[in-house]
Amino acid sequence: MPYSAPPQWAHLDYPTAAKMNLYKDGLDAALALTGSDRIQVYVCRRQDTVDGYYFVNRWRWLIYLGAATIDDPAGVSDEVSLPDNGGWSAYDLLQVDWIYSGKLYQVQTALCCFEDYEGF
Repeated sequence: MPYSAPPQWAHLDYPTAAKMNLYKDGLDAALALTGSDRIQVYVCRRQDTVDGYYFVNRWRWLIYLGAATIDDPAGVSDEVSLPDNGGWSAYDLLQVDWIYSGKLYQVQTALCCFEDYEGF
Protein backbone atom coordinates (compact mmCIF):
# COMPACT_ATOMS: atom_id res chain seq x y z
CA MET A 1 0.00 0.00 0.00
CA PRO A 2 1.53 3.39 -0.94
CA TYR A 3 1.95 6.11 1.66
CA SER A 4 -0.77 8.72 1.86
CA ALA A 5 -1.00 11.55 4.35
CA PRO A 6 -3.39 10.77 7.21
CA PRO A 7 -6.47 12.94 7.63
CA GLN A 8 -6.38 16.14 9.62
CA TRP A 9 -8.63 16.29 12.62
CA ALA A 10 -10.95 19.11 13.57
CA HIS A 11 -12.62 19.94 16.85
CA LEU A 12 -15.41 17.46 17.67
CA ASP A 13 -14.25 14.85 15.13
CA TYR A 14 -14.82 11.36 16.46
CA PRO A 15 -11.78 9.02 16.23
CA THR A 16 -13.24 5.73 15.04
CA ALA A 17 -11.08 2.61 14.72
CA ALA A 18 -11.23 2.86 10.92
CA LYS A 19 -9.93 6.44 11.02
CA MET A 20 -7.16 5.56 13.47
CA ASN A 21 -6.11 2.64 11.27
CA LEU A 22 -5.18 5.17 8.56
CA TYR A 23 -2.33 6.29 10.83
CA LYS A 24 -1.16 2.70 11.23
CA ASP A 25 -1.34 2.20 7.46
CA GLY A 26 0.85 5.28 6.99
CA LEU A 27 3.45 4.03 9.47
CA ASP A 28 3.42 0.58 7.85
CA ALA A 29 3.96 2.18 4.42
CA ALA A 30 6.85 4.29 5.75
CA LEU A 31 8.39 1.16 7.25
CA ALA A 32 8.06 -0.73 3.97
CA LEU A 33 9.45 2.14 1.88
CA THR A 34 12.47 2.77 4.08
CA GLY A 35 13.15 -0.87 4.79
CA SER A 36 13.83 0.15 8.35
CA ASP A 37 12.68 -1.53 11.51
CA ARG A 38 14.16 1.25 13.63
CA ILE A 39 11.66 4.01 12.92
CA GLN A 40 11.18 5.77 16.21
CA VAL A 41 7.92 7.47 16.92
CA TYR A 42 9.06 11.04 17.37
CA VAL A 43 6.47 13.70 17.86
CA CYS A 44 6.56 16.69 15.59
CA ARG A 45 3.84 19.26 15.32
CA ARG A 46 2.14 20.37 12.15
CA GLN A 47 0.12 23.54 12.33
CA ASP A 48 -2.79 23.71 9.93
CA THR A 49 -2.08 27.36 9.13
CA VAL A 50 1.31 26.51 7.61
CA ASP A 51 2.52 23.76 5.33
CA GLY A 52 5.22 22.42 7.60
CA TYR A 53 6.32 20.29 10.52
CA TYR A 54 8.04 21.60 13.65
CA PHE A 55 10.81 19.49 15.17
CA VAL A 56 12.98 19.83 18.22
CA ASN A 57 16.23 18.28 17.00
CA ARG A 58 17.03 14.98 18.61
CA TRP A 59 18.56 12.74 15.94
CA ARG A 60 21.20 13.28 13.27
CA TRP A 61 19.24 12.36 10.14
CA LEU A 62 16.11 13.82 8.59
CA ILE A 63 14.27 11.25 6.47
CA TYR A 64 11.85 12.92 4.08
CA LEU A 65 9.65 12.28 1.06
CA GLY A 66 9.39 14.88 -1.73
CA ALA A 67 11.15 18.22 -2.04
CA ALA A 68 11.49 20.14 1.21
CA THR A 69 13.06 23.10 2.93
CA ILE A 70 14.46 23.39 6.44
CA ASP A 71 13.69 26.73 8.05
CA ASP A 72 14.62 28.50 11.24
CA PRO A 73 11.28 29.58 12.81
CA ALA A 74 13.07 32.52 14.41
CA GLY A 75 13.88 33.79 10.90
CA VAL A 76 17.54 34.32 11.80
CA SER A 77 19.31 31.54 9.87
CA ASP A 78 19.37 30.66 6.19
CA GLU A 79 16.87 28.25 4.64
CA VAL A 80 18.18 24.87 3.46
CA SER A 81 16.66 23.38 0.27
CA LEU A 82 16.31 19.61 -0.05
CA PRO A 83 15.70 18.05 -3.48
CA ASP A 84 13.03 15.54 -4.44
CA ASN A 85 15.02 12.40 -5.25
CA GLY A 86 12.01 10.43 -6.45
CA GLY A 87 11.51 8.59 -3.17
CA TRP A 88 12.61 8.61 0.43
CA SER A 89 15.77 10.65 1.05
CA ALA A 90 18.07 11.07 4.04
CA TYR A 91 19.69 14.39 4.94
CA ASP A 92 22.46 14.73 7.51
CA LEU A 93 21.37 17.54 9.83
CA LEU A 94 24.99 18.02 10.94
CA GLN A 95 25.43 19.86 7.62
CA VAL A 96 23.22 22.67 8.93
CA ASP A 97 25.40 24.82 11.17
CA TRP A 98 22.46 26.41 13.02
CA ILE A 99 20.79 23.11 14.00
CA TYR A 100 21.96 21.60 17.28
CA SER A 101 20.45 19.17 19.76
CA GLY A 102 17.30 20.74 21.19
CA LYS A 103 17.00 23.39 18.45
CA LEU A 104 13.52 24.05 17.06
CA TYR A 105 13.34 23.90 13.26
CA GLN A 106 10.66 23.58 10.62
CA VAL A 107 10.45 21.31 7.58
CA GLN A 108 8.19 22.68 4.85
CA THR A 109 6.60 21.12 1.72
CA ALA A 110 7.71 17.55 2.52
CA LEU A 111 4.99 14.94 2.05
CA CYS A 112 6.23 13.11 5.11
CA CYS A 113 9.30 13.43 7.32
CA PHE A 114 10.84 12.17 10.54
CA GLU A 115 14.18 12.19 12.33
CA ASP A 116 16.27 9.06 12.74
CA TYR A 117 19.55 8.28 14.48
CA GLU A 118 20.92 6.56 11.38
CA GLY A 119 20.56 7.39 7.68
CA PHE A 120 20.17 4.77 4.97
